[in-house]
Amino acid sequence: MTSGLIMLKVFRVADMTTNCSTRERGRKVYPALAEFFRAGTAAQDDLVISFEDVDLVTPSFLDETIVRVVREEPAGEVTLRAIPEFPIRSLERMLRATGSKVVVHEESEGVYRVAAA
Repeated sequence: MTSGLIMLKVFRVADMTTNCSTRERGRKVYPALAEFFRAGTAAQDDLVISFEDVDLVTPSFLDETIVRVVREEPAGEVTLRAIPEFPIRSLERMLRATGSKVVVHEESEGVYRVAAA
């Protein structure tokens, strides 16, 4: 009776690092994030990346991880939770400036949906 049931899967960034400040740190997190994304997408789960307990997040880290995974994976869409507004707004400006085909939508305070356009 569980067929058709969508599961919520959460990737806690703080389990890998609490300092999401550079592209280099992003490249270290990316393989685990990509595997989480592939497994969750295959299972048709609703995917959430939680930044709870993370001290610092920069747009360059988000570009190297979140933007990259939604660009490279089919059905590229993910929800970010517990993320400060500043790095998201900076990321949006960067995406606009580069003409990126990735969009960010605010769902509620600290919760954003990032998807390939």
